[in-house]
Amino acid sequence: MLGLTTYYTNSIWTAGSHIALLLLFLLLLPLHGEAQSLAGSGNITIDEGGKLWIKGSAGPVDFSCQARELSGKGNIENTANPTSTVTGDGQVHISISLPVESLDCGKRKMNQDMYGALKEDQHPVITYRLLDASLEDSVEASSSHDEWMRIRTRGVMEIAGVSDTTTVLVEGRIHKGNKFHVKGQKRIHMDTYDIEPPSTMFGLIRAKKTLNVLFDVTVTLSQSHEAQATKVKLGRKTFRP
Repeated sequence: MLGLTTYYTNSIWTAGSHIALLLLFLLLLPLHGEAQSLAGSGNITIDEGGKLWIKGSAGPVDFSCQARELSGKGNIENTANPTSTVTGDGQVHISISLPVESLDCGKRKMNQDMYGALKEDQHPVITYRLLDASLEDSVEASSSHDEWMRIRTRGVMEIAGVSDTTTVLVEGRIHKGNKFHVKGQKRIHMDTYDIEPPSTMFGLIRAKKTLNVLFDVTVTLSQSHEAQATKVKLGRKTFRP
């Protein structure tokens, strides 16, 4: 039977990566035609009920973990010019954080092992800061309702005191009321963060170094002069065997 440490080392970098993924959906806001009705700057907030989860395996065992809480702050300086917000000229400011203790894999002992591996006592929060983004589809296609669009984003993520620049391609769809639905997944590799998976049974079994991070979230753009950090509870994902 695989040890708990092996199980949770897989969870370490997944936890950090889904922060980056969550941030990516915020970039869809400037592309939304309705956003032009908001004069001046606009705030980006995360709607409750979104889902972030990870999948991995260690030997014959598959596992899933979920994030229960997320804090984020975003601001669009010029909502009247949506195209310019994805050109990397500083129009969009986004930062997001995930408390390490909000990660839940279903059992107290497993959670404790994960928090220890993430050095939660020294680095209690995982953070992400957007650098730039580019629209993969045409601007015309991105402005229509019910059509999925693709956006490539790049940002800096910090986990357990280590920073790394990551690029993620996400899918988003426009809803009425300045809302955007974003979903996607990204495969990550532990070697990117110089992490060596632990072994059990005298090194005969090792956790796999690849993980899948999945997310399904909705955000809202509202008019405001100053962005305020928003903390939301995330929904639960029902897993099937």
